[in-house]
Amino acid sequence: MIVFRNQENRKRLENHEKSGKIIRLMPGVYSTDLSSDHAIQVRLYFLKILTYLRPGSIISHRSAIKQDFGIADGVIIVTDPGINDNYVHDLPGLKILVSPGHKRLGKFRVQEKPPNTKFLHCSNQRTSFPSINPPTLLLN
Repeated sequence: MIVFRNQENRKRLENHEKSGKIIRLMPGVYSTDLSSDHAIQVRLYFLKILTYLRPGSIISHRSAIKQDFGIADGVIIVTDPGINDNYVHDLPGLKILVSPGHKRLGKFRVQEKPPNTKFLHCSNQRTSFPSINPPTLLLN
Protein backbone atom coordinates (compact mmCIF):
# COMPACT_ATOMS: atom_id res chain seq x y z
CA MET A 1 0.00 0.00 0.00
CA ILE A 2 1.21 3.49 -0.85
CA VAL A 3 0.94 6.22 1.79
CA PHE A 4 1.40 9.94 1.25
CA ARG A 5 2.79 12.37 3.79
CA ASN A 6 0.71 15.31 4.99
CA GLN A 7 0.75 17.54 8.08
CA GLU A 8 -1.26 15.10 10.20
CA ASN A 9 0.79 11.95 9.60
CA ARG A 10 4.28 13.39 9.04
CA LYS A 11 5.76 12.47 12.43
CA ARG A 12 4.07 9.07 12.52
CA LEU A 13 5.46 8.19 9.08
CA GLU A 14 8.96 9.23 10.11
CA ASN A 15 8.72 7.06 13.24
CA HIS A 16 7.43 4.05 11.27
CA GLU A 17 10.23 4.51 8.74
CA LYS A 18 12.85 4.54 11.52
CA SER A 19 11.36 1.40 13.07
CA GLY A 20 11.32 -0.40 9.69
CA LYS A 21 7.54 -0.77 9.31
CA ILE A 22 7.48 1.26 6.08
CA ILE A 23 9.97 2.37 3.43
CA ARG A 24 10.31 5.71 1.70
CA LEU A 25 10.03 5.45 -2.08
CA MET A 26 10.63 9.16 -2.58
CA PRO A 27 10.09 12.33 -0.56
CA GLY A 28 6.50 12.29 0.70
CA VAL A 29 5.67 8.82 -0.65
CA TYR A 30 5.96 5.71 1.52
CA SER A 31 5.09 2.04 1.11
CA THR A 32 4.09 -0.68 3.54
CA ASP A 33 5.37 -3.34 1.11
CA LEU A 34 8.92 -3.94 2.29
CA SER A 35 9.77 -6.80 -0.06
CA SER A 36 8.84 -5.53 -3.55
CA ASP A 37 11.17 -3.54 -5.75
CA HIS A 38 10.71 0.26 -5.54
CA ALA A 39 10.44 0.59 -9.32
CA ILE A 40 7.62 -1.96 -9.49
CA GLN A 41 5.71 -0.17 -6.73
CA VAL A 42 6.08 3.22 -8.42
CA ARG A 43 4.87 1.84 -11.76
CA LEU A 44 1.96 0.04 -10.11
CA TYR A 45 0.70 3.13 -8.29
CA PHE A 46 1.82 5.78 -10.78
CA LEU A 47 -1.60 7.48 -11.07
CA LYS A 48 -1.88 7.93 -7.30
CA ILE A 49 1.71 9.19 -7.12
CA LEU A 50 1.14 11.53 -10.06
CA THR A 51 -2.00 12.90 -8.41
CA TYR A 52 -0.01 13.52 -5.22
CA LEU A 53 2.95 15.15 -7.00
CA ARG A 54 1.07 17.15 -9.63
CA PRO A 55 -2.58 17.74 -8.75
CA GLY A 56 -4.29 19.44 -11.67
CA SER A 57 -1.93 18.02 -14.29
CA ILE A 58 -3.05 16.19 -17.41
CA ILE A 59 -1.37 13.22 -19.08
CA SER A 60 -0.39 14.62 -22.46
CA HIS A 61 1.72 14.36 -25.61
CA ARG A 62 2.66 10.83 -26.63
CA SER A 63 1.78 9.47 -23.18
CA ALA A 64 -1.87 10.38 -23.77
CA ILE A 65 -2.15 8.16 -26.84
CA LYS A 66 -0.34 5.14 -25.44
CA GLN A 67 -2.48 2.48 -23.86
CA ASP A 68 -0.18 2.19 -20.82
CA PHE A 69 0.58 5.97 -20.70
CA GLY A 70 4.28 5.24 -21.33
CA ILE A 71 4.86 2.98 -18.34
CA ALA A 72 6.61 0.37 -20.50
CA ASP A 73 9.06 3.04 -21.72
CA GLY A 74 9.57 4.37 -18.21
CA VAL A 75 8.57 7.92 -19.19
CA ILE A 76 5.25 9.73 -18.68
CA ILE A 77 4.67 13.21 -20.05
CA VAL A 78 2.18 15.48 -18.32
CA THR A 79 1.10 19.08 -18.73
CA ASP A 80 0.62 21.18 -15.61
CA PRO A 81 -1.00 24.60 -15.99
CA GLY A 82 0.31 25.57 -12.55
CA ILE A 83 3.99 25.77 -13.54
CA ASN A 84 6.02 28.09 -15.78
CA ASP A 85 9.08 25.93 -16.58
CA ASN A 86 9.69 22.30 -17.50
CA TYR A 87 10.27 19.97 -14.56
CA VAL A 88 11.36 16.33 -14.21
CA HIS A 89 10.38 13.95 -11.41
CA ASP A 90 12.99 11.19 -11.46
CA LEU A 91 11.33 8.34 -9.58
CA PRO A 92 12.57 4.76 -9.15
CA GLY A 93 11.76 3.05 -12.46
CA LEU A 94 9.81 5.98 -13.87
CA LYS A 95 10.52 9.48 -15.09
CA ILE A 96 7.70 12.05 -15.15
CA LEU A 97 8.33 14.92 -17.55
CA VAL A 98 6.20 17.95 -16.67
CA SER A 99 5.67 20.74 -19.15
CA PRO A 100 3.85 24.01 -18.52
CA GLY A 101 0.39 24.42 -19.95
CA HIS A 102 -1.94 27.29 -20.58
CA LYS A 103 -3.62 28.54 -17.40
CA ARG A 104 -7.08 27.86 -18.89
CA LEU A 105 -6.11 24.19 -19.31
CA GLY A 106 -6.65 23.64 -15.59
CA LYS A 107 -10.43 23.88 -16.11
CA PHE A 108 -10.51 20.81 -18.35
CA ARG A 109 -10.14 17.11 -17.72
CA VAL A 110 -9.79 14.14 -20.02
CA GLN A 111 -12.85 11.93 -19.79
CA GLU A 112 -12.51 8.17 -19.53
CA LYS A 113 -15.12 7.50 -22.27
CA PRO A 114 -15.22 10.16 -24.98
CA PRO A 115 -18.63 10.48 -26.65
CA ASN A 116 -18.56 8.95 -30.18
CA THR A 117 -15.02 9.97 -31.09
CA LYS A 118 -11.59 8.42 -31.49
CA PHE A 119 -9.89 11.48 -30.04
CA LEU A 120 -9.36 12.61 -26.46
CA HIS A 121 -12.25 14.67 -25.22
CA CYS A 122 -12.03 17.38 -22.59
CA SER A 123 -14.90 18.37 -20.37
CA ASN A 124 -15.30 21.51 -18.32
CA GLN A 125 -14.72 20.02 -14.87
CA ARG A 126 -12.28 21.05 -12.18
CA THR A 127 -10.27 17.86 -11.60
CA SER A 128 -7.65 16.47 -13.96
CA PHE A 129 -7.74 12.85 -12.86
CA PRO A 130 -10.57 10.65 -11.67
CA SER A 131 -11.00 10.91 -7.92
CA ILE A 132 -7.98 9.17 -6.46
CA ASN A 133 -7.79 9.73 -2.75
CA PRO A 134 -4.45 8.82 -1.22
CA PRO A 135 -4.96 6.07 1.39
CA THR A 136 -4.26 6.80 5.01
CA LEU A 137 -1.87 4.79 7.13
CA LEU A 138 -3.52 2.57 9.72
CA LEU A 139 -0.57 1.25 11.74
CA ASN A 140 -0.46 1.09 15.50
